Amino acid sequence: MYLQILKKDLKRKKAMNVILLVFIILASMFVSSGVNNIISVTTALDDYLEMADASDYFAMIMNKSGGIDTSGILNSADSVESFSKEKVLLMVSNNITFEDESKTVSSINPILLQSDGDISMNYILDGGGILQSVKSGEFYMTAGAAEDMGLEIGDKMTVKLGGVSCVFTFAGGFRDAVLGSTGIAM
Repeated sequence: MYLQILKKDLKRKKAMNVILLVFIILASMFVSSGVNNIISVTTALDDYLEMADASDYFAMIMNKSGGIDTSGILNSADSVESFSKEKVLLMVSNNITFEDESKTVSSINPILLQSDGDISMNYILDGGGILQSVKSGEFYMTAGAAEDMGLEIGDKMTVKLGGVSCVFTFAGGFRDAVLGSTGIAM
């Protein structure tokens, strides 16, 4: 009985049924795209950290004189499967000046200067590639910090440490999965 009523109804109201079918198709497309967006957003951070080859735990220590054998301590720890080190120079804003005096470094955040010789994670360049090496006399900076300072490719920076002065040219920005957020901005 219900099947016969449905058949008669479908034959009489074809235009309304076509419109209803189109709305059902559109609604299912919106729902599926929403689910796809949720999956993309919820897995994006994990994918980014995996692409950057960032470690599960991150620690910064100051070992100025090399008096502490951190490698020995980490090698003997049962809970540590692997570790890597990146040596950096910790500076303050007074150590850095720019050719264009309108550009300054924030005095709030510490400045880390690092060689490309001991990179243990991937730094993602603005173009999407991975920073492999840095040419002599050039420097890269986290994209957010460079943008805040108004740096443009080719700007000159002078670093003064312990009586030694070096001039570097800005070569571009990169995204650092660990220290590159604007909240940290090192």
